Amino acid sequence: MNALWKLSKRNFTLFFRDKSSILFSLLSSAILLIVFLVFLNKAYSNPELEKLLPGFSVIFQQWLMAGTLYTTTFSSALNAMGQYPNDQALKISSDLMVTPIKRGTVVASYILGSTLTTFAMSSIIFVLTLINVFLRAGNLPALSDIALVLLAIAVSSVFHTAFAFFLATFTKTARSYGSLGLVFHSISGFLAAIYIPIGDLSETVQKVFGFSPFFHAASLLRKAYTFSSFGRLSGDQYLPVVKDVKLALGINFSAAGVNVQTWQSVVYLLICSLIFFALSVARISKSRERL
Repeated sequence: MNALWKLSKRNFTLFFRDKSSILFSLLSSAILLIVFLVFLNKAYSNPELEKLLPGFSVIFQQWLMAGTLYTTTFSSALNAMGQYPNDQALKISSDLMVTPIKRGTVVASYILGSTLTTFAMSSIIFVLTLINVFLRAGNLPALSDIALVLLAIAVSSVFHTAFAFFLATFTKTARSYGSLGLVFHSISGFLAAIYIPIGDLSETVQKVFGFSPFFHAASLLRKAYTFSSFGRLSGDQYLPVVKDVKLALGINFSAAGVNVQTWQSVVYLLICSLIFFALSVARISKSRERL
């Protein structure tokens, strides 16, 4: 455990020493936030729905902010895991090879260090999204919602860092890792239905998304961010509209015809994280040059 903590702390510290990594992690999220506010906010404004569902404008703002948080967790995880190909290029991995530290511990240290980094960066963006919601809607989520969002960020960070490390095992240089990460980051935004509400997609595509861990991670953030807002609409007259809106925005969804519960998404993401962890250990164990 001591070795795990020290190696994780090293990876965490090295990221925050690199000011460019911090800048680009925040910049990508800031750009997406601006795109959401300038284009999507107006594109999906619906005065008629606001009459049927009071507070829909606030809920949609929260939905947009949850999408920004999701993108931040993935981009930050990719940037934080860039330490692995850097260590390969500097032959630091060769030094680790001659130590008695188990390879599983080394892999876990990269994932833990990157998870802590991702959580820290996402928390910064979370504060910015709260400020935006307050300025536009005049209120803030309840403290319980904030706690739920932070928990969702933690689960999403674990999954994305495990996935990022798995991607890193296929690369040998920081440049190739950056290119591969950019491709998967773009794909994940689509698979998580960040840019277009899932209700606007075909039924077949929605069924496929039900098995996407990226979509599960985004859904957790959306549920947490909008929990109290939907909770205020408990009247019977709102239930049909609330149900349809949650399905349209990807807050609630089904997989294989079964409505997915929050705990099931959490378990699914953790299982996927363990799978990527095991695959990463298996890949680096095949070659002594990898670690």
